[in-house]
Amino acid sequence: MAKAPDKNEKPLCFVVGPIDTAGSEVRKRSDMILHGIIKAVLEEADFSYEVRRADDDARPGMINDRIIHDIINASLVIVDLTGQNPNVFYELGIRHATEKPTIHMAVAGTKLPFDNAGHDTIFVDITDWHSITATRERLSLALREIRKDGYRVSNPITQANASFELRKSTDTKDQIIVELTDRIGRLEKLNSRDSDNTSNRFSTNKLLSLAGGFDNEDMRLINMLRANAALIDDPAHFTNFIATFDTNALANFTLVRVTPETIQFKLKGSPVYISKNGDWGLGYAP
Repeated sequence: MAKAPDKNEKPLCFVVGPIDTAGSEVRKRSDMILHGIIKAVLEEADFSYEVRRADDDARPGMINDRIIHDIINASLVIVDLTGQNPNVFYELGIRHATEKPTIHMAVAGTKLPFDNAGHDTIFVDITDWHSITATRERLSLALREIRKDGYRVSNPITQANASFELRKSTDTKDQIIVELTDRIGRLEKLNSRDSDNTSNRFSTNKLLSLAGGFDNEDMRLINMLRANAALIDDPAHFTNFIATFDTNALANFTLVRVTPETIQFKLKGSPVYISKNGDWGLGYAP
């Protein structure tokens, strides 16, 4: 007889990521993300998830069967993409196919492949306490968004399905949307190439960095601000946050203003804005 569901049973968050052997650097890094960030947030009373990683599972049966079952059926899956582990991307693909909530995470500096670069990813420097606390806050915000009524999952599978439906349409507006989407996809693919590839003339980030006269350190500062823009809500918060950055780019940085929609500043004399969703450009108005 099937077991009746327990109304008090906690929702499951299954964590996918590289594990490796006990004591290895990979395991230490993964454990830090699991215990120092994910469990620290999800096991709070506000959320009360049961957080499980494959090596925590003591249930009898085939390990792979249990992993696939949890990937498919968990209320939430958090995926650590650090190291670009092939098994992790395989399991991520399975989860995306379910069209259920998934959160991507990675250690700061991780270069994501093209198919995942467009998905919002929470980056963290696990050697920096301020980054860890900021990441906990970002994860908490992401969880609150997922739990809202009407939340809709967006991932490469859902986007592809929507694109297929649009392509079937005979409506001129739908065809224009398809064409624009294809063009944006081609630009994003160019932008995902190695940043040292000088033949990439059409990368949006590359064009903006060239126009602003920004070097790699400047872009590192901009990208760190983009990754944390949603958490910065006033000038004092910004000042405390940016003081944690170790970069020479700050010598040429001047804050102009922080608004509810954007962070606006000058870098090497060029006006720059970063919107709260991470988009950026030159000038003070998006």
